[in-house]
Amino acid sequence: MTRIFPHPAPIIRTRGFLRFLLALFVLLVLGLPTRAPALILDAGDGGGNTTAPEPDPGWDNVGQHLGSPSVVYLGNRWILTADHVGASIVTLKGKRYDPVPGTLIRLMNPDTTQADLLLFRIDEDPALPKLSIAESPPAPGESVVLIAAGSSRGRQLSSQPEGEALVDGFAWQEDQTKRWGSNIIEAEPNFIGQASTNTMAIPMIFSRIESPSGTRQEATAARGDSGGALFARADPTNLDSEWVLSGILFSVGTRTGFPVQSSFYGDVTWAADLSFYRDSILEHVFPEVGLAELAPQAIGQGAEPGNMTAVILVAGAALATLVAYLAKRRRNSVGSGGQSER
Repeated sequence: MTRIFPHPAPIIRTRGFLRFLLALFVLLVLGLPTRAPALILDAGDGGGNTTAPEPDPGWDNVGQHLGSPSVVYLGNRWILTADHVGASIVTLKGKRYDPVPGTLIRLMNPDTTQADLLLFRIDEDPALPKLSIAESPPAPGESVVLIAAGSSRGRQLSSQPEGEALVDGFAWQEDQTKRWGSNIIEAEPNFIGQASTNTMAIPMIFSRIESPSGTRQEATAARGDSGGALFARADPTNLDSEWVLSGILFSVGTRTGFPVQSSFYGDVTWAADLSFYRDSILEHVFPEVGLAELAPQAIGQGAEPGNMTAVILVAGAALATLVAYLAKRRRNSVGSGGQSER
């Protein structure tokens, strides 16, 4: 059974690929994914990780939607969140921003079906850094960081579905606290269908921190975490490479027979694979600027890769002007008896 929450979801580690297949089977067969809640942490009492991790992948860029679900600020006054969260007033670093009417953009798949992703613009610049969008999805086995502002961990629970072993978990405490946690990518992205959306998604499974498949800050999504961020390294083999925004939390998959408003080991957290939607996002959020605006910046920055085209165009224009000027001088010198200036 999958649940889709109007709030960020908890994050849970997996015990293995077979467990993931079981959860995925239940998700696809028994119903729609649940909207994601806040992050549920396995470490300690679950009340930690309320300040930016070190190194910080983009803590301040993750904010809250009015009513508690999470949002991510991309730059250029654009917000990205889960479509089922919708557009409303958002809070970033304690300040409120209003959505700009007429700027809502629902991201689509190549087959024109709608993904559970929504862009909209806010009325002021929050003076936060721009986020880089991942060019490829994180690979299975890669460790990632999740940041969201949904439910927290409540009391411990245990459940024993018929014919299965006893499974432990936690109830949700809906306090809408912003936290970070970690998890490991379980498998390659695949489409997850909901009532009106179909989203290319990255799976992560909730595991105990002491298990081989767990992380030291193991987390899973819960109510209110929808719209939260999944960050990964641009180059997973280089721990000094930049952090990139790889996913948006939007759904949690669990097995039937477990208590509602809770997270159990083996649950699957789903994040939209932003590399799949990267071109559409960049088209709206960071459109190309005019040559006159870009050229001085490009030259001043020493022709960085993103500005190389502008530099080449400017250099070409300058060369063409110089050639035309020299040709004109040559014609003038020929007409005046072949004398040329030195």
